[in-house]
Amino acid sequence: MNKLLIICALTTCLMACKQADWDNRDPVPTPYQASNIGQNGKDDIRFPHSRHASIFACNICHRDNIAKIRLDQQQGHGRCLDCHRNKGRGPTDCGGCHIHE
Repeated sequence: MNKLLIICALTTCLMACKQADWDNRDPVPTPYQASNIGQNGKDDIRFPHSRHASIFACNICHRDNIAKIRLDQQQGHGRCLDCHRNKGRGPTDCGGCHIHE
């Protein structure tokens, strides 16, 4: 019983330390500035990183490492749209992601 309690306490501490590391990282700006602004006449895209991060594990999008992803047209029209279509949630039309101001 004591061993289980110690393991649970250590696990909780490790998880809290890891969360503190993530909380100190620079937030992704919203709207996220896409890498291909001005191409094809499309406007900036909306990308609520915190909403996605609260729903999915980091490796869903970041795959092999937790590095910045270059969110360009290929990524947005490929990875993002595929996920939105497969899950049946999220915008799938141009105006759902691209901001027109």
